[in-house]
Amino acid sequence: MDLRAKITSYEQHGNATYYVCSFNRGEGEERSSWEVRKRFSEFKELNKNLLIKHSDLPELPSTTWFKVKDTNALESRKKSLNDYLQTLCKKEEVETDNDFHNFINLEENLHSMVKFNKEKLLYQFPDLHQSVKDLIVLEEQKILIVVCGEEGIQRRITSFWDKFKFPFLATGEQEESLGKVVIFKIIGTDPWHVECLFEEKLKSQATCVQFDESTNSLAVGLESGKIRVFEIPLNFEFLKDIPYESNQITAHSAGVTGICMDAFIGYIYSIGKDGNFCVSDKTSCENYWTKKFDKFQLTSLFHDTENKRIFAGDNGGYIHVFSIKKYPPKRITSIRTSVSNSIATITSSEDMKKLYAGTADGMILCFDLGSYGKEKKNTKEYPYSLKSTTKCVSLEKDETHNTLISGNESGNVAIWSPEVKKCDYVFNAHLKSITSLHWNKDIRRLITGSSDGKIKVWKLPEVWMEPGQLKKIAQIFINGKEEGKEETKKDEEE
Repeated sequence: MDLRAKITSYEQHGNATYYVCSFNRGEGEERSSWEVRKRFSEFKELNKNLLIKHSDLPELPSTTWFKVKDTNALESRKKSLNDYLQTLCKKEEVETDNDFHNFINLEENLHSMVKFNKEKLLYQFPDLHQSVKDLIVLEEQKILIVVCGEEGIQRRITSFWDKFKFPFLATGEQEESLGKVVIFKIIGTDPWHVECLFEEKLKSQATCVQFDESTNSLAVGLESGKIRVFEIPLNFEFLKDIPYESNQITAHSAGVTGICMDAFIGYIYSIGKDGNFCVSDKTSCENYWTKKFDKFQLTSLFHDTENKRIFAGDNGGYIHVFSIKKYPPKRITSIRTSVSNSIATITSSEDMKKLYAGTADGMILCFDLGSYGKEKKNTKEYPYSLKSTTKCVSLEKDETHNTLISGNESGNVAIWSPEVKKCDYVFNAHLKSITSLHWNKDIRRLITGSSDGKIKVWKLPEVWMEPGQLKKIAQIFINGKEEGKEETKKDEEE
């Protein structure tokens, strides 16, 4: 793989010590380099995993009874770890090991080693000054609807006290908004130009949003557990001067985490942190039906409109499948996934035969649902999963190229090829967590929303790399041994 490594320094953050590992490969224009920061415990974990598969490994510095704080001891450990890492890089059987690749963050830095076609930032919406929680795009109407929540603790405390209207506690200013609903009209795309048509401030953080075009009904889930319902006619050119109706449903005792609508019969389906799956009437604002999940909180919801099914993920690693063809909803099955933590997001293939779920520990799980009506018998998890580095919070499926698009807590967008368990490309889209994605496969346009309060529009290339680069990828991951031999021989001579 022609890989060289060196531990250049160490950094101390609180009680933790991180060793700065610098990696580089190639020469001249082909040279690429990157850094990772690792704790001693991560070196130990790597060594434990490698010992299971390989022999004659270099010796790792011994563990001490007490935490290493002395400067001389830290320098000595840095030198020993440097020798350990450099020796690993020279071992042919290690350089193509997946555990070693994960340790050095090879896949995340792959874009610096080969020539990729780059993403292009087309437009950034006006700053919303609150965290973007969810967004939906109505392509035909050229409308973008976004809901936001205030994450600043000081403003949230101020708003809390202002609700009581006590003379000695009130700030004397206008009541703070903890959330809002904003509707943008996309006026043009060459160049991009948008106009804000509607904005409604909320007394609670918004968490999720759903819109029904047939009835112009907009439902917004709130952190308070309530649901705000708006009737907004989007066929008008300007919404600012048009009155709208707004109802409020007390659906949950804790935050709403997912929402969908069957506006034809007037039902709103919602899940919340209180562990309840609720059916409410959007006109009377009454709760008609509630299913309590005592063991876990419900964390994510996906609506299969064609087959009238709802998939609800929880924070225990289950995905519950409900049929809503009849009232009340009937639970078909509960899928026990291979993880035991939160299901953060759910999406599917266009034919609804495959289901994809992103988890709190960065896993992307794939399921074969089989044909409709046989979920209980046929639903099975694929024998593989894709591993991201931080919580996967949003997923989209690109059917044209059979890839998955994920957004995570680090603000990165990753393009995955699930059939071969490979990350094709990663780029940094935001400074904070990506909370929502919208993908238009026809024009290869991706819209991202983030906790940094920004919405961005990206153009993704038709292909991420030209055919000639595929050979280079193969050399890095599989056939790099011959290159490694030459470099090892050169290093030994030196």
